[in-house]
Amino acid sequence: MYWAGGFSDYVNVDIDYARWLNWLFTPIVVAFVLPVVILVFLYLSCFFLYIYKWHRHRLIEAYEHDFWQGARKTLAAFWDAQGWIWHGYEVDGLDSIPDEGSALILYYHGAIPIDFYYFMSKCILYKGRLVRTVGDRFLFNIPGWSLLMEAFKVIPGTVQVCSSLLKEGHLMAIAPGGVYEAQFGNEYYELMWKQRKGFAKVALDAKVPIIPMFTQNLREGFRSVRWGARFWHWLYEKTRFPFVPIYGCFPVKMKTYIGKPIPYDPEDTPELLAQKAAHAIEGLIKEHQRIPGTNKGRNPRNICHKTNSRLLHSVSVKSKGGVVDFSTSVDLSCWKQFCHTNCQYFLGSANYVQTMGGTYVLTQNNITGRSSMQA
Repeated sequence: MYWAGGFSDYVNVDIDYARWLNWLFTPIVVAFVLPVVILVFLYLSCFFLYIYKWHRHRLIEAYEHDFWQGARKTLAAFWDAQGWIWHGYEVDGLDSIPDEGSALILYYHGAIPIDFYYFMSKCILYKGRLVRTVGDRFLFNIPGWSLLMEAFKVIPGTVQVCSSLLKEGHLMAIAPGGVYEAQFGNEYYELMWKQRKGFAKVALDAKVPIIPMFTQNLREGFRSVRWGARFWHWLYEKTRFPFVPIYGCFPVKMKTYIGKPIPYDPEDTPELLAQKAAHAIEGLIKEHQRIPGTNKGRNPRNICHKTNSRLLHSVSVKSKGGVVDFSTSVDLSCWKQFCHTNCQYFLGSANYVQTMGGTYVLTQNNITGRSSMQA
């Protein structure tokens, strides 16, 4: 009896202790360990490039014009797959990116510009074009990253250098908010450009259009900490290095929206063009981003995004009778989340929703399920 009772006590203690450890460390893992996944991906990319460079003499004949072309396409496929699996990443308006000729792409800078990695991969794979990028100088001082900067032609970027590259017919991308916006932006998605207009001078000098771009739920995937804001501001002003801790890597749905190009106008001043560009990106944010952003389960854009995507593409509404037919089965919990945010216009007009899994009755405040046999 002693041994049996003692063993039972030990089992109970072990289970309780395991539960306590799970409760204690899960938030830490989710918040601060998952971002390391992206860092690992970046270093794996660097590792691949070093191997690629080691075999350059065997490969250079296959790529006469650009030695790095094969490596970029391989890594683009790698990152494109990661974006699709983890974030269901999509691009709306990729046709607005020209197949040839130059353009200046402006984008909102998240805590980590993970969306730009995915977007650039799409351009490499589906447009056959490399987007030249302006990066902060600290990137070139990170151990092991110099080869990554070289392969993807990331530059510190002065007005003269950027203008010259655009005049040569390249695509270029700039985040006017830069590292400052990355560190101190929040879920309200306010632009933090600090009166910067160098990008406008570049566009005017090169006589190229500006293409605005914004990614939905970017700051719901990665966030910078909010505590100690004054200290982090002071430290950044002293060092110009992004010390603000970042947490996240949450599997939220991300979708990049490419806005209408702003054409070159010789009558524009740098101040006026910068204002036009800011208004264009703010318009994309207002149209496509929930403010304030949230990564909680109630946001259907974050949870069950694959199911929601199927729903959006399979819905067909009959003009009379208020009947909504779906061609795919729907998980009821995901359907509830989807309907509360995306189907308000059905409420009061639609009587029921038919699915392969049964019939769901719409009411003003919720959805109840019943089987097709009972219907």
